[in-house]
Amino acid sequence: MVPELVEFVRPKPQPRLRGRDFSRTSHRAPDTVKRLTQEYNEPTPGSWWQRLRWPLVLLIIILVAGYALLGPTLVVHNIIITGSPTRDAERNLRQMVQAVLTGRYAGIIPRANILFVQKKRIATALGLESAAPELTIERQFPNVLRIRLPVRAFVAVWQSGEAQYIMDQRGILTQPVLPESAAPDLVVVREVGASARTIGEVVAGDSLVEFLHTLPPLWRQILPNIKLDYLEVEAANLPSVKLATNLGWYVLVSSAQPLDPQLNSLSRLVSEKISADEARLEYIDVRFGSKVYYRLK
Repeated sequence: MVPELVEFVRPKPQPRLRGRDFSRTSHRAPDTVKRLTQEYNEPTPGSWWQRLRWPLVLLIIILVAGYALLGPTLVVHNIIITGSPTRDAERNLRQMVQAVLTGRYAGIIPRANILFVQKKRIATALGLESAAPELTIERQFPNVLRIRLPVRAFVAVWQSGEAQYIMDQRGILTQPVLPESAAPDLVVVREVGASARTIGEVVAGDSLVEFLHTLPPLWRQILPNIKLDYLEVEAANLPSVKLATNLGWYVLVSSAQPLDPQLNSLSRLVSEKISADEARLEYIDVRFGSKVYYRLK
């Protein structure tokens, strides 16, 4: 019997599996191995708190920030102004600041929010742009705004006709003042021969402003027994200025010359030469250096 011949087919070699074939990004692993690997590495779902805690925290932060920006808690309700010469002037300044804080930024955030109060806007509204570095604004949370005016922000009370205004260090009329309002630290200037003045108008140059700022303390130091009632200025006669006293006589001085020697000459004349005739004195002229003139009634 002849044996049957069987054809032997050599099997094809299978590719050897390596560790990288089981990674998620492997495209060489069989589908079965790939699927088993994904199921093995799939994270188990956590609790509802673990899924929602960070969105909840973010939502709370957004709500708190929105309430702080849009709510009434941080809106300025009390404005305190220090350094104003009179109560009437302080009330006017407070109204100016309140006008600046009216409205909303982009129609959403209130301008009166204490976090968004702008010093530059307040300085501009008060006419103190040049003195803005000296203007102090303090935020007292949650809703108090304290404004401290510069020391030289206001120089004089300027009377023009029946109206009177506060004049600032730039020589500009900033706000009206009622006649009964007292400004003991400011000198009163009466303007002669000028038309009616308005707020924002420049009425004095730098030399006259410096003169008005220096005069009151120097007068109290050199002539403590004589009270200075008011000053009288006329544009055509500047730099000559008339100083009226409480004793009924007046002094002619020059705002363009140093004030110390003029007042010292005045003090020597009153105390040494005309003390006996002071009741008859009409005026004293100290504008010409060492030469002093006076006139009796």
